[in-house]
Amino acid sequence: MGDYAFEFGRILDYKDELLRTNPGSTCVVKLHEETFEKGRKMFQGFYICFDAMKKSFLAGCRRCIGLDGCFLKGVSKGQLLVAVCKDGNNQMLPLAWAVVEVENKFTWAWFVKLLKEDLQLGDGTDLTIILDMQKGLEIAITDHLPNVEHRMCARHILANWSKRWRGLERKKCFWSIEWNSDTGYEVLHGPYRHVIDIQRQICSCRACMLKGIPCPHAITALQHRKLDPINYISHWYNRETYIKTYNYFIQPVMNLKMLPESQNISVIPPHVRKMPGRPDKKRKKEQGETSKTGKLSKRGIEMSCNTCHNKGHNKRKCPLGAPASGTSFTAGPSSRPAAGPSSRLPSGPATPSSRPPSGPTAASTST
Repeated sequence: MGDYAFEFGRILDYKDELLRTNPGSTCVVKLHEETFEKGRKMFQGFYICFDAMKKSFLAGCRRCIGLDGCFLKGVSKGQLLVAVCKDGNNQMLPLAWAVVEVENKFTWAWFVKLLKEDLQLGDGTDLTIILDMQKGLEIAITDHLPNVEHRMCARHILANWSKRWRGLERKKCFWSIEWNSDTGYEVLHGPYRHVIDIQRQICSCRACMLKGIPCPHAITALQHRKLDPINYISHWYNRETYIKTYNYFIQPVMNLKMLPESQNISVIPPHVRKMPGRPDKKRKKEQGETSKTGKLSKRGIEMSCNTCHNKGHNKRKCPLGAPASGTSFTAGPSSRPAAGPSSRLPSGPATPSSRPPSGPTAASTST
């Protein structure tokens, strides 16, 4: 990162450059109402949604959006709010993002309101939102998208619940079954029963409604009816739909130092907030995340020895030992390297058993 004070000072010029090179995009800079010396204002938030991202979502992506936030590690800190979706190849496609001072119900409401207008989400009908229990996000979704199908992220929920409930008590909370109707098929999957309605293309596991692909329970019912599951895959996965997603692209912008001077007011970076307690040096890891750091584990990798060229060990644990410098020998099951001229002598007076051989009978060295 360069001069962050200079970059914050020209953030309004950067916004104008984004709108000039990418017409139709939405760029909003939110400033504090208080005015400082020389008419400057303090940064509060920056929202970006490119026109290419809007068209890609409307042309070829499922109406399923994930929302999340993370901390920034720059000088002025802050948090990054992000909205993403998945394309027909199940790859992540960013839709919009915003940099804010802190994550709360007000910043999330501001972000969701702008996102709703850009992606034409309406009241949230036929839309699925996946989120982790973010601060104030659920309130913002309820206010601006009242008819949305609200889905919590199962992996994050299980990690959060694991802090309070353990073992069987946690499983009872997590694996509750919802029955949609009393018609269709009932599929037994281990200790659980799932209800499938082929006509409505729904399953009580709800995976097929969320992904647009028949789940294993629905495939079982379709095969019993001698129906092809391929015909029940959503059109979002067609090749034509996938191509439409990437028909649009983002135009590059000029370097910030190359931008001409403008009449925009100068923006100052937000105050650096000192958090209580000693600063953490390591990121807090989630439930199930490995705690080891450093080199990758060698588990499952078959090692080979550079000394004897056998498998199952390396040269440090070779039963033949490391050869002396300049010594050559043929490795075998019971062979040991002959002692060369540079062999280390044991401490103490020499004995007949420890004195190295001399003369023509000494170990041969390669010439």
